[in-house]
Amino acid sequence: YPTVNAADFHSEPAPAPARTEPVAAKPITATDGDIQAAFSTSLRLLEQHMEAAASQGRPLSLNPTALSLYRSLMTMHRDVLTQLDGATREEARYLALQAKQDSIELARQQAAAEAAALKEKALQQQREQELLAKLQLEQKMKLIEAQELEKQEYQRALE
Repeated sequence: YPTVNAADFHSEPAPAPARTEPVAAKPITATDGDIQAAFSTSLRLLEQHMEAAASQGRPLSLNPTALSLYRSLMTMHRDVLTQLDGATREEARYLALQAKQDSIELARQQAAAEAAALKEKALQQQREQELLAKLQLEQKMKLIEAQELEKQEYQRALE
């Protein structure tokens, strides 16, 4: 490829870049995809014009189509960079939200595990209470039976 100088494209001094406010990040839409496709196509066309000018030995600054493509590419380049910046911010936001969602899911799982452990502990305590009540009832029944036997023996002895 021939060397391209900015002077080949501009006869007047380049205008100072306009100050722009930060653009809010937005997801890539079909329009954004169209801009990216147009950028790629324009870049390929400019390369073809550069090759043609180099093979014919003509300066690129005399080719109005190449100059127009160059200006269009400069404009689209800003748009593509803005899209890239927005996409990067959206990706960072998405990753942060995904990390929060993962931590929330982990907390839910831990809470569910703790709730299951507490439920199991409560059931175990209930089983132990029932077993203790059953043992106490059996002891009471044995005591009543022993007292009943004693009473019967006492009545036999009196007879």
